[in-house]
Amino acid sequence: MPMSLPQADIVEKFNGDLMDYPEFVQRCKTIIESQCTTDYQRLTCLRRYLGTEPPELIHGCHMYADKTKAYCMAWERLNNTYGGTKCLKDKVKAELFKGPTIHETDYEALHKVKTHMDHFRFFDSSGHLD
Repeated sequence: MPMSLPQADIVEKFNGDLMDYPEFVQRCKTIIESQCTTDYQRLTCLRRYLGTEPPELIHGCHMYADKTKAYCMAWERLNNTYGGTKCLKDKVKAELFKGPTIHETDYEALHKVKTHMDHFRFFDSSGHLD
């Protein structure tokens, strides 16, 4: 009997942007772990939710005989690359300081800077930047 997996378009594919990773993990794990019954299905589903770059990190995990270990290994590899606080801290800081000069009436650009500052404050206050 063919296995039934959640639709691939339920979760936006993760393409390697550190800023998107925390939300991706939360949404992806919620869907995968509530709708897939086996770790093989979970690993297959996780691969479908990854964009072009991240799948290379989990390449080969499916070859483990122990599918629970394979699924955990895939998340461990993703977390080691995209979940690190130093990488996230550096990315947020760089985004805040690299920006172009913004005119005071450019509300869209000012809003983007505010959003980046809010991200930085959130990660700082939540202990993610320690």
